[in-house]
Amino acid sequence: MELLVAQVEELNTEDTLIFHSHAYTYHGFDLYSDLESKVYNPEGNLPYYEGLAALVEDDYYKETEIPAHEQIFVIYLWSPDSELTKTLEKNYQKTDNYDYHGNLHLEIWKLK
Repeated sequence: MELLVAQVEELNTEDTLIFHSHAYTYHGFDLYSDLESKVYNPEGNLPYYEGLAALVEDDYYKETEIPAHEQIFVIYLWSPDSELTKTLEKNYQKTDNYDYHGNLHLEIWKLK
C-alpha cells in the first residue's frame, strides 16, 4: 500500500477524486495518507466483513453521477468494479493502470 500511496500523492492535483471499490483499500489508504478519498458505493451494499463498523457516512460516495474533475483515481483489489467503470466511461478515459503487490490496483481516469 505504501508504494500506491506514494504514487497517488505524487500524481494528485487539487481537482482529483480518489475512489475505492472496497472498504479494504479505503482503510489501508487512510492509514498511510491524509488525502481525502471515498468508498464508491451508491447502492449501499458493501459486505459487513469489509470493516463497515469503522466507516462513517462521510466515507462514502453515494451519488450515481460523478461531476467533472480533471482526473479520478480508482483503487481496488482483485478486479475493477464494473458499475464504477461504466459510470466513468461516460465522461472519462482510462489513461493508466498500475498493479501492486497483493492484487492491489490503481486506475487513473482523465476527463475526456
